[in-house]
Amino acid sequence: PLHASNRLLTDPRGNISLHNKTTKYHLRINTETQPLRNTNNWKDFRKIMTSIVELFPKSRKLAYDSRQQLSQVQNGLLCPSELFLSLDELMRQLDLLENLTHKETPSQREIWKRKILELREDAQSIRRQGEHYDRMVSAGIRQRKEREELLARRRKNRDTATGGGEEDEMQQLSREADSLASSRNMMNDLLASG
Repeated sequence: PLHASNRLLTDPRGNISLHNKTTKYHLRINTETQPLRNTNNWKDFRKIMTSIVELFPKSRKLAYDSRQQLSQVQNGLLCPSELFLSLDELMRQLDLLENLTHKETPSQREIWKRKILELREDAQSIRRQGEHYDRMVSAGIRQRKEREELLARRRKNRDTATGGGEEDEMQQLSREADSLASSRNMMNDLLASG
């Protein structure tokens, strides 16, 4: 049990010692990211100690958020690159979780590995769907751009052939409508004659 008399100490190599009146515990953890000074506060120690039980719910929430972001990407509300950033973060967390499984008992280790695998497969599925949608959107944008370029060239060619101007364009549209009406009349005559 932890009491107010407990004391946490670190040495320069990153070894952390938990001292109380009767026992002294030694732990070796990574203090490169968050160095711990001499402290009497157990909460500081717990912030550094990361367990799979603490990280797994965060990873699951990140997977849920990624699924929501995929929906936003599909609705055009979010850029796909933001979804991919979230998925990259999720994969980093899952890698960290896998590294933490060795601290668990063998029976718990298998359960955690299975849960991590499910989250990893879900993340990969979200990534595939996001990449597929991103390709579709990119192809649609490219096709729209090509169509606009072709129409712009057509308008440019038509303007140079007719000399430009709105009146010439109206006359050309009128001729096109007359031609369509003439073709329609010819088809009706052919169909009527059998």
